[in-house]
Amino acid sequence: MISVKAPRFDINDDKVKLVQWLVHEGDQVEVGMLLCIVETSKATFDVLAERAGILSIKAIPGEQYSCDDVLGNIFENKKEFLAYKEGALQEQRKEIQGEVVLSKGAQKLILEKGITQDQIKALGKQVIREADILSLLSEDTGLAQGSPDPLSRHQRMVAQVVMKSHREIPAAFVALRVYGDRLLAGIAQMRTQKGVIVGIAEFLIYSLGRLSKKYPSFYGKYVNDHFIPAGEDCSVGVTFDVGHGLFVPRMPQAANRPLQEIITWLATARMKALRNNFKQEDLELGDISISLNADKDVEFVVPFIFPPQVCIVSVGSIFEEWSQTTPGNPPMARKYFLLGVAYDHRINNGSKATQFAQAIKRILEEDIIKEMGIG
Repeated sequence: MISVKAPRFDINDDKVKLVQWLVHEGDQVEVGMLLCIVETSKATFDVLAERAGILSIKAIPGEQYSCDDVLGNIFENKKEFLAYKEGALQEQRKEIQGEVVLSKGAQKLILEKGITQDQIKALGKQVIREADILSLLSEDTGLAQGSPDPLSRHQRMVAQVVMKSHREIPAAFVALRVYGDRLLAGIAQMRTQKGVIVGIAEFLIYSLGRLSKKYPSFYGKYVNDHFIPAGEDCSVGVTFDVGHGLFVPRMPQAANRPLQEIITWLATARMKALRNNFKQEDLELGDISISLNADKDVEFVVPFIFPPQVCIVSVGSIFEEWSQTTPGNPPMARKYFLLGVAYDHRINNGSKATQFAQAIKRILEEDIIKEMGIG
Protein backbone atom coordinates (compact mmCIF):
# COMPACT_ATOMS: atom_id res chain seq x y z
CA MET A 1 0.00 0.00 0.00
CA ILE A 2 1.13 3.54 -0.72
CA SER A 3 -0.60 6.72 0.41
CA VAL A 4 -1.85 9.51 -1.83
CA LYS A 5 -0.79 12.62 0.08
CA ALA A 6 -1.73 16.26 -0.16
CA PRO A 7 1.16 17.80 -2.11
CA ARG A 8 3.04 21.01 -1.40
CA PHE A 9 3.28 23.29 -4.44
CA ASP A 10 4.34 26.53 -2.79
CA ILE A 11 6.39 27.29 0.30
CA ASN A 12 3.81 29.91 1.27
CA ASP A 13 0.88 27.46 1.22
CA ASP A 14 0.82 24.76 3.88
CA LYS A 15 -2.76 23.70 3.09
CA VAL A 16 -4.65 22.61 0.00
CA LYS A 17 -8.36 22.27 -0.68
CA LEU A 18 -9.59 19.05 -2.28
CA VAL A 19 -11.77 20.19 -5.19
CA GLN A 20 -12.87 16.94 -6.80
CA TRP A 21 -12.13 13.23 -7.06
CA LEU A 22 -12.07 12.02 -10.67
CA VAL A 23 -12.12 8.34 -9.69
CA HIS A 24 -14.29 6.39 -7.29
CA GLU A 25 -13.75 4.25 -4.22
CA GLY A 26 -12.48 0.81 -5.26
CA ASP A 27 -11.51 1.84 -8.80
CA GLN A 28 -8.51 0.28 -10.53
CA VAL A 29 -6.00 3.08 -11.23
CA GLU A 30 -2.87 3.12 -13.35
CA VAL A 31 0.45 4.93 -12.97
CA GLY A 32 0.08 8.57 -14.01
CA MET A 33 -3.74 8.50 -13.90
CA LEU A 34 -5.36 11.71 -12.69
CA LEU A 35 -6.90 10.99 -9.28
CA CYS A 36 -8.11 14.32 -7.98
CA ILE A 37 -7.79 18.08 -8.22
CA VAL A 38 -6.60 20.27 -5.37
CA GLU A 39 -6.23 24.02 -5.12
CA THR A 40 -4.08 26.45 -3.20
CA SER A 41 -4.53 30.18 -2.77
CA LYS A 42 -2.97 30.69 -6.20
CA ALA A 43 -3.91 27.88 -8.56
CA THR A 44 -5.38 24.40 -9.06
CA PHE A 45 -3.22 21.29 -9.42
CA ASP A 46 -3.59 17.65 -10.45
CA VAL A 47 -2.72 14.75 -8.17
CA LEU A 48 -1.57 11.69 -10.12
CA ALA A 49 -1.28 8.02 -9.17
CA GLU A 50 2.29 6.99 -8.42
CA ARG A 51 1.51 3.28 -8.72
CA ALA A 52 -1.14 0.99 -10.17
CA GLY A 53 -3.68 -0.63 -7.86
CA ILE A 54 -7.04 -0.27 -6.12
CA LEU A 55 -7.89 3.15 -4.72
CA SER A 56 -9.40 3.79 -1.30
CA ILE A 57 -10.58 7.37 -0.77
CA LYS A 58 -10.17 9.08 2.57
CA ALA A 59 -10.38 12.83 1.94
CA ILE A 60 -13.65 14.68 1.31
CA PRO A 61 -14.10 17.25 -1.49
CA GLY A 62 -14.44 20.79 -0.20
CA GLU A 63 -12.27 20.18 2.88
CA GLN A 64 -8.85 21.71 3.59
CA TYR A 65 -5.85 19.44 4.20
CA SER A 66 -2.34 20.09 5.38
CA CYS A 67 0.51 19.16 3.08
CA ASP A 68 1.38 15.47 3.45
CA ASP A 69 -2.05 14.62 4.88
CA VAL A 70 -3.29 11.31 3.47
CA LEU A 71 -6.02 11.83 0.85
CA GLY A 72 -6.32 8.15 0.01
CA ASN A 73 -4.45 4.87 -0.36
CA ILE A 74 -3.60 2.66 -3.32
CA PHE A 75 -3.51 -1.08 -2.67
CA GLU A 76 -1.73 -3.67 -4.75
CA ASN A 77 -4.83 -5.81 -5.33
CA LYS A 78 -8.51 -6.21 -4.49
CA LYS A 79 -7.82 -8.64 -1.64
CA GLU A 80 -5.53 -6.18 0.12
CA PHE A 81 -8.07 -3.38 -0.45
CA LEU A 82 -10.97 -5.38 1.01
CA ALA A 83 -8.89 -6.45 4.03
CA TYR A 84 -8.06 -2.81 4.72
CA LYS A 85 -11.69 -1.75 4.38
CA GLU A 86 -12.87 -4.47 6.74
CA GLY A 87 -10.21 -3.45 9.26
CA ALA A 88 -11.22 0.19 8.97
CA LEU A 89 -14.86 -0.73 9.52
CA GLN A 90 -13.96 -2.71 12.64
CA GLU A 91 -12.08 0.32 13.99
CA GLN A 92 -15.09 2.51 13.28
CA ARG A 93 -17.32 0.09 15.18
CA LYS A 94 -15.01 0.23 18.21
CA GLU A 95 -14.70 4.02 18.15
CA ILE A 96 -18.42 4.69 17.89
CA GLN A 97 -19.50 1.74 20.07
CA GLY A 98 -22.01 2.93 22.58
CA GLU A 99 -22.78 5.99 20.47
CA VAL A 100 -24.55 4.43 17.47
CA VAL A 101 -25.76 1.05 16.28
CA LEU A 102 -25.12 0.05 12.65
CA SER A 103 -27.48 -2.24 10.75
CA LYS A 104 -25.94 -4.90 8.48
CA GLY A 105 -27.07 -3.00 5.39
CA ALA A 106 -25.48 0.19 6.70
CA GLN A 107 -22.23 -1.64 7.49
CA LYS A 108 -22.09 -3.03 3.96
CA LEU A 109 -22.52 0.42 2.38
CA ILE A 110 -19.99 2.00 4.74
CA LEU A 111 -17.47 -0.62 3.67
CA GLU A 112 -18.22 -0.26 -0.05
CA LYS A 113 -18.45 3.53 -0.23
CA GLY A 114 -15.73 4.56 2.20
CA ILE A 115 -18.01 6.45 4.60
CA THR A 116 -15.98 8.11 7.36
CA GLN A 117 -16.60 8.13 11.10
CA ASP A 118 -17.24 11.87 11.01
CA GLN A 119 -19.90 11.43 8.33
CA ILE A 120 -21.62 8.76 10.44
CA LYS A 121 -21.59 10.94 13.57
CA ALA A 122 -22.88 13.92 11.55
CA LEU A 123 -26.11 12.02 10.93
CA GLY A 124 -26.94 12.58 14.59
CA LYS A 125 -28.70 9.25 15.05
CA GLN A 126 -28.21 6.45 17.55
CA VAL A 127 -29.34 3.76 15.09
CA ILE A 128 -27.91 4.00 11.57
CA ARG A 129 -29.82 2.06 8.93
CA GLU A 130 -29.14 1.39 5.28
CA ALA A 131 -31.57 4.16 4.24
CA ASP A 132 -29.55 6.69 6.28
CA ILE A 133 -26.36 5.84 4.40
CA LEU A 134 -28.19 5.98 1.05
CA SER A 135 -29.48 9.43 1.98
CA LEU A 136 -25.96 10.49 2.91
CA LEU A 137 -24.59 9.24 -0.42
CA SER A 138 -27.35 11.01 -2.31
CA GLU A 139 -26.66 14.32 -0.56
CA ASP A 140 -22.88 14.14 -0.85
CA THR A 141 -22.42 12.75 -4.34
CA GLY A 142 -25.80 12.42 -6.02
CA LEU A 143 -25.23 8.67 -6.21
CA ALA A 144 -27.73 6.59 -4.28
CA GLN A 145 -27.39 2.83 -4.46
CA GLY A 146 -29.24 1.47 -7.47
CA SER A 147 -29.22 4.81 -9.34
CA PRO A 148 -26.99 5.17 -12.41
CA ASP A 149 -23.53 6.63 -12.09
CA PRO A 150 -23.59 9.77 -14.28
CA LEU A 151 -19.96 9.13 -15.19
CA SER A 152 -19.05 5.59 -16.15
CA ARG A 153 -15.52 4.30 -15.70
CA HIS A 154 -14.95 4.69 -19.43
CA GLN A 155 -16.29 8.25 -19.42
CA ARG A 156 -14.04 9.16 -16.50
CA MET A 157 -11.08 7.91 -18.55
CA VAL A 158 -12.26 10.07 -21.46
CA ALA A 159 -12.48 13.00 -19.04
CA GLN A 160 -8.86 12.50 -18.06
CA VAL A 161 -7.77 12.57 -21.70
CA VAL A 162 -9.80 15.74 -22.34
CA MET A 163 -8.32 17.50 -19.31
CA LYS A 164 -4.80 16.41 -20.24
CA SER A 165 -5.34 17.72 -23.78
CA HIS A 166 -6.59 21.14 -22.63
CA ARG A 167 -3.87 21.36 -20.00
CA GLU A 168 -0.89 20.45 -22.18
CA ILE A 169 -1.65 21.26 -25.82
CA PRO A 170 -1.77 24.88 -27.06
CA ALA A 171 -4.32 24.04 -29.74
CA ALA A 172 -5.52 26.24 -32.60
CA PHE A 173 -8.22 25.63 -35.18
CA VAL A 174 -8.99 26.38 -38.82
CA ALA A 175 -12.15 25.50 -40.76
CA LEU A 176 -12.85 25.43 -44.51
CA ARG A 177 -15.99 24.85 -46.53
CA VAL A 178 -15.83 21.76 -48.75
CA TYR A 179 -18.30 21.60 -51.64
CA GLY A 180 -19.25 17.97 -51.90
CA ASP A 181 -21.74 17.76 -54.79
CA ARG A 182 -19.49 15.65 -57.01
CA LEU A 183 -18.23 13.50 -54.13
CA LEU A 184 -21.76 12.86 -52.86
CA ALA A 185 -22.92 12.03 -56.39
CA GLY A 186 -20.04 9.55 -56.64
CA ILE A 187 -20.99 8.00 -53.29
CA ALA A 188 -24.58 7.58 -54.50
CA GLN A 189 -23.26 6.05 -57.73
CA MET A 190 -21.13 3.52 -55.82
CA ARG A 191 -24.14 2.52 -53.73
CA THR A 192 -26.55 2.05 -56.65
CA GLN A 193 -24.19 0.53 -59.22
CA LYS A 194 -21.86 -1.51 -57.01
CA GLY A 195 -23.87 -1.94 -53.83
CA VAL A 196 -21.02 -0.42 -51.79
CA ILE A 197 -22.03 1.33 -48.55
CA VAL A 198 -19.63 4.24 -48.25
CA GLY A 199 -19.63 7.77 -46.86
CA ILE A 200 -17.45 10.84 -46.50
CA ALA A 201 -15.46 9.25 -43.65
CA GLU A 202 -13.89 6.63 -45.93
CA PHE A 203 -12.74 9.27 -48.40
CA LEU A 204 -11.39 11.43 -45.58
CA ILE A 205 -9.26 8.54 -44.29
CA TYR A 206 -8.08 7.99 -47.86
CA SER A 207 -7.17 11.68 -48.18
CA LEU A 208 -5.24 11.82 -44.90
CA GLY A 209 -3.31 8.70 -45.87
CA ARG A 210 -2.22 10.33 -49.13
CA LEU A 211 -1.05 13.56 -47.48
CA SER A 212 1.15 12.11 -44.72
CA LYS A 213 4.40 12.43 -46.70
CA LYS A 214 3.72 15.98 -47.89
CA TYR A 215 2.61 17.28 -44.48
CA PRO A 216 4.55 15.11 -41.98
CA SER A 217 4.36 17.68 -39.14
CA PHE A 218 0.65 16.88 -38.66
CA TYR A 219 1.27 13.15 -38.24
CA GLY A 220 3.06 11.94 -35.13
CA LYS A 221 3.40 12.56 -31.40
CA TYR A 222 4.86 15.26 -29.17
CA VAL A 223 6.70 13.61 -26.28
CA ASN A 224 9.08 15.19 -23.73
CA ASP A 225 9.33 18.44 -25.72
CA HIS A 226 10.22 16.57 -28.91
CA PHE A 227 8.11 15.87 -31.99
CA ILE A 228 8.31 12.28 -33.22
CA PRO A 229 7.03 12.02 -36.82
CA ALA A 230 4.94 9.05 -37.89
CA GLY A 231 7.24 7.81 -40.64
CA GLU A 232 6.30 6.04 -43.85
CA ASP A 233 3.16 4.19 -42.75
CA CYS A 234 0.93 6.51 -40.77
CA SER A 235 -2.11 5.27 -38.85
CA VAL A 236 -5.41 7.16 -38.70
CA GLY A 237 -7.80 7.05 -35.75
CA VAL A 238 -11.56 7.57 -36.17
CA THR A 239 -13.96 8.59 -33.39
CA PHE A 240 -17.04 6.49 -32.60
CA ASP A 241 -19.67 7.38 -30.01
CA VAL A 242 -22.73 5.14 -30.32
CA GLY A 243 -23.91 5.01 -26.73
CA HIS A 244 -21.09 3.04 -25.09
CA GLY A 245 -18.74 6.03 -24.75
CA LEU A 246 -16.08 7.52 -26.99
CA PHE A 247 -13.76 5.09 -28.81
CA VAL A 248 -11.01 5.92 -31.28
CA PRO A 249 -9.89 2.79 -33.14
CA ARG A 250 -7.01 3.27 -35.54
CA MET A 251 -6.46 2.10 -39.08
CA PRO A 252 -2.79 1.08 -39.39
CA GLN A 253 -0.75 1.71 -42.54
CA ALA A 254 -3.30 4.14 -43.94
CA ALA A 255 -0.83 5.82 -46.30
CA ASN A 256 -1.13 3.19 -49.02
CA ARG A 257 -4.52 1.60 -48.39
CA PRO A 258 -6.85 1.23 -51.38
CA LEU A 259 -10.33 2.61 -50.82
CA GLN A 260 -11.96 -0.83 -50.65
CA GLU A 261 -9.78 -1.85 -47.70
CA ILE A 262 -10.69 1.40 -45.93
CA ILE A 263 -14.40 0.72 -46.53
CA THR A 264 -14.08 -2.80 -45.08
CA TRP A 265 -12.07 -1.64 -42.07
CA LEU A 266 -14.49 1.18 -41.22
CA ALA A 267 -17.53 -1.12 -41.52
CA THR A 268 -15.86 -3.57 -39.11
CA ALA A 269 -14.97 -0.76 -36.70
CA ARG A 270 -18.58 0.49 -36.71
CA MET A 271 -19.82 -2.98 -35.84
CA LYS A 272 -17.30 -3.29 -33.00
CA ALA A 273 -18.41 0.10 -31.68
CA LEU A 274 -22.07 -0.96 -31.72
CA ARG A 275 -21.23 -4.21 -29.94
CA ASN A 276 -18.70 -2.57 -27.63
CA ASN A 277 -16.12 -5.29 -28.30
CA PHE A 278 -12.96 -3.47 -29.34
CA LYS A 279 -9.69 -5.16 -28.40
CA GLN A 280 -6.85 -3.26 -26.79
CA GLU A 281 -4.77 -3.33 -29.97
CA ASP A 282 -7.67 -1.75 -31.90
CA LEU A 283 -7.52 1.30 -29.64
CA GLU A 284 -3.80 2.02 -29.72
CA LEU A 285 -3.35 5.72 -30.45
CA GLY A 286 -2.86 6.57 -34.12
CA ASP A 287 -0.68 9.28 -35.65
CA ILE A 288 -3.61 11.57 -36.50
CA SER A 289 -7.34 11.34 -35.79
CA ILE A 290 -10.68 12.15 -37.41
CA SER A 291 -13.70 13.42 -35.47
CA LEU A 292 -16.96 12.46 -37.20
CA ASN A 293 -20.00 14.62 -36.40
CA ALA A 294 -22.78 13.76 -38.83
CA ASP A 295 -25.73 14.47 -36.53
CA LYS A 296 -28.37 16.72 -38.05
CA ASP A 297 -27.71 20.50 -37.91
CA VAL A 298 -24.12 20.12 -36.61
CA GLU A 299 -22.20 22.62 -38.74
CA PHE A 300 -18.78 22.00 -37.26
CA VAL A 301 -17.03 20.81 -34.13
CA VAL A 302 -13.80 22.03 -32.56
CA PRO A 303 -12.44 18.70 -31.29
CA PHE A 304 -9.79 18.22 -28.64
CA ILE A 305 -6.47 16.72 -29.70
CA PHE A 306 -5.71 13.29 -28.22
CA PRO A 307 -2.33 13.70 -26.48
CA PRO A 308 0.38 13.12 -27.49
CA GLN A 309 -0.99 13.53 -31.05
CA VAL A 310 -0.61 16.95 -32.67
CA CYS A 311 -3.63 17.09 -34.98
CA ILE A 312 -7.24 16.00 -35.39
CA VAL A 313 -9.49 16.65 -38.40
CA SER A 314 -13.24 17.11 -38.00
CA VAL A 315 -16.23 17.08 -40.34
CA GLY A 316 -19.78 18.21 -39.71
CA SER A 317 -23.06 17.29 -41.35
CA ILE A 318 -24.06 18.19 -44.91
CA PHE A 319 -25.84 21.45 -45.72
CA GLU A 320 -27.23 23.04 -48.85
CA GLU A 321 -26.96 26.62 -50.08
CA TRP A 322 -28.06 28.51 -53.16
CA SER A 323 -25.27 30.42 -54.88
CA GLN A 324 -24.33 31.86 -58.24
CA THR A 325 -21.28 29.93 -59.37
CA THR A 326 -20.94 31.63 -62.75
CA PRO A 327 -21.74 35.30 -63.49
CA GLY A 328 -24.89 35.62 -65.57
CA ASN A 329 -26.18 32.17 -64.70
CA PRO A 330 -29.05 31.60 -62.27
CA PRO A 331 -28.26 30.50 -58.71
CA MET A 332 -27.97 26.77 -58.12
CA ALA A 333 -28.14 24.54 -55.07
CA ARG A 334 -24.77 23.34 -53.74
CA LYS A 335 -24.07 20.87 -50.97
CA TYR A 336 -21.23 21.47 -48.56
CA PHE A 337 -19.78 20.46 -45.20
CA LEU A 338 -17.26 22.15 -42.96
CA LEU A 339 -13.81 20.61 -42.59
CA GLY A 340 -11.92 21.54 -39.43
CA VAL A 341 -8.28 21.07 -38.48
CA ALA A 342 -7.32 21.36 -34.79
CA TYR A 343 -3.53 21.47 -34.48
CA ASP A 344 -0.79 21.81 -31.89
CA HIS A 345 0.58 25.34 -32.21
CA ARG A 346 3.96 24.22 -30.89
CA ILE A 347 4.49 22.19 -34.05
CA ASN A 348 2.58 24.02 -36.78
CA ASN A 349 1.59 27.61 -37.43
CA GLY A 350 -1.67 28.89 -38.87
CA SER A 351 -0.38 29.24 -42.40
CA LYS A 352 0.78 25.64 -42.61
CA ALA A 353 -2.45 24.38 -41.03
CA THR A 354 -4.47 26.28 -43.63
CA GLN A 355 -2.38 24.75 -46.41
CA PHE A 356 -2.97 21.29 -44.94
CA ALA A 357 -6.73 21.92 -44.74
CA GLN A 358 -6.77 23.23 -48.32
CA ALA A 359 -4.92 20.10 -49.50
CA ILE A 360 -7.58 17.88 -47.89
CA LYS A 361 -10.31 20.02 -49.47
CA ARG A 362 -8.67 19.74 -52.91
CA ILE A 363 -8.54 15.94 -52.71
CA LEU A 364 -12.17 15.68 -51.65
CA GLU A 365 -13.46 18.19 -54.21
CA GLU A 366 -11.30 17.32 -57.20
CA ASP A 367 -8.46 14.79 -57.05
CA ILE A 368 -10.35 11.77 -55.75
CA ILE A 369 -13.13 12.34 -58.32
CA LYS A 370 -10.64 12.18 -61.18
CA GLU A 371 -8.62 9.33 -59.67
CA MET A 372 -11.59 7.04 -59.17
CA GLY A 373 -13.80 8.22 -62.02
CA ILE A 374 -16.78 8.89 -59.81
CA GLY A 375 -19.22 11.77 -59.71
